[in-house]
Amino acid sequence: LEESLAINKVAVFNIDHMAQIEFCGNDAETLLDRVLPTNVANMKIGQCKYALLLTEKGTVLDDLIIMKVSSDRFILVINAGHDITDEERGMLADADFINSFKQENEDVKIADISDKLVKIDVQGPLSYKLLASLYGEEVLKNRNKPSKNMKFFTFNEFTYEGYDYILSRTGYTNRWGWEMYVPVDVAEAQFKRIAEKALELGGLVVGLGGRDENRISAGNFGLPLNGSEYDRDHTPINAPLFNAAVDMNKDFFVGKDALQKEINAGVDKRMALFITEGIVTG
Repeated sequence: LEESLAINKVAVFNIDHMAQIEFCGNDAETLLDRVLPTNVANMKIGQCKYALLLTEKGTVLDDLIIMKVSSDRFILVINAGHDITDEERGMLADADFINSFKQENEDVKIADISDKLVKIDVQGPLSYKLLASLYGEEVLKNRNKPSKNMKFFTFNEFTYEGYDYILSRTGYTNRWGWEMYVPVDVAEAQFKRIAEKALELGGLVVGLGGRDENRISAGNFGLPLNGSEYDRDHTPINAPLFNAAVDMNKDFFVGKDALQKEINAGVDKRMALFITEGIVTG
């Protein structure tokens, strides 16, 4: 099966459906820390964090990755369709939801930069070899300790042939792998280079169905998917990664009071994973 290559060799995924939202300004960190349940204030430059975007009822609007580029610049990587506000369809973009909590006179600029970047994921034990052969081993090294490899949930910025890239040691497979943000002007050519190298190494370009198989098989309980394990009708307190995505020790974040009330009452629900095998017909 193609998804096995992310475990045994190398798999390449086109993940350009996801959006990247940039938050800049002197108060960008303050706003994001006010809204998100993860501790944004203690993030280091070059660090990524997994986070949820919660309603005031504690239910889930989206899950995302936040990257701290500098003291006043952050990039949020969000799910497809969450960059659109459409009142008739009841859709509110993540950026607009977060912006609704901005206080008067706060200095925050928000921009959708998705049209400037293409997201390509390279996952599997041979992913390091693939990317090192194409872009140089130095882009995969720890920015603070160049003799060591990049840590999990950190990222680097690098320039290749005059274009600026972002490369994070993250992924939706829970295996050794990377997520790459490629400038749109060279994205097609770079995707072909990456795919060709993957084929040389015995890998494949894998579709989103294979990626879904990878996330379900990751770890003890799988990785959650927005719209499946997460939705706007349920809180995430029984979902995988709750403790990783939500810091209940924070003084405030949007949805905290609702989550705390539910936790205090006692969690009486559990998430169960069902896996079926075979072919469904009819």
